[in-house]
Amino acid sequence: MLKGKRVVVTGGASGIGAAIVARCVRSGAAAVHVADVDAKGLEERLSEVKGTTKLYPKSLDLTDRTALAEWLLAADEKTGGFDVVFNNAGVMSGADTLLATPVDAMARVIDVNLMAVMIGTRIAVECMSSRGISGAIVNTASTAAFNPMPADPAYAASKAAVVSFTESCAPLAELHGIRVVAVCPGVTDTAIIPYEAAWLKPVLAAIDFLTPDEVVDVMEEMLAQSAPPSFIRVDNRAKVDRGVDH
Repeated sequence: MLKGKRVVVTGGASGIGAAIVARCVRSGAAAVHVADVDAKGLEERLSEVKGTTKLYPKSLDLTDRTALAEWLLAADEKTGGFDVVFNNAGVMSGADTLLATPVDAMARVIDVNLMAVMIGTRIAVECMSSRGISGAIVNTASTAAFNPMPADPAYAASKAAVVSFTESCAPLAELHGIRVVAVCPGVTDTAIIPYEAAWLKPVLAAIDFLTPDEVVDVMEEMLAQSAPPSFIRVDNRAKVDRGVDH
């Protein structure tokens, strides 16, 4: 479903974003515009990806709304539009309780996880509809959208809002032929996970991690559907040694 497509990816230096970029290249995408705040990490990761896909990296802080908008509009101009947008970048607050979470950290979570998704979707719809492109927008949410997360309420709230926002964009499919969907993965083996956090260790001991590629598999499945659901959960499997079947 990605062959010949012009694609946009945020958070492409690692984790799910890097897996999306690699999948695009393996699938023969025409071009990938990929942004990340980690310029060095992005450069290193893209140097490992081999293929004929044209890669356009961008060092970008998604909390800078003007810079985000300018990048998307420039990407649209450079490749004559884009077909698929992955609003994927995400962060956690880094704290383990609400009272331990600085207000600035909460604001950053909302800016990256929610505002950048909404802005990315808004501008992508504008660009696609102006060119008559029946494209797709895939927003990375989380199962935290459905489960209480006392250690990082801002993260859970941001992902719940992404799901609600995505569902509210469903009419765009009929109005403009643009599908807006969300994938809600469980705990995935990426750099965003605070592996040493005391509150998380019991959780990690009880489940098997998802891999970034497993999440991208689900994204591709959704892209292959002409009328996909607004969101899909990708839950973790319980560890066998806990006596629970997969």
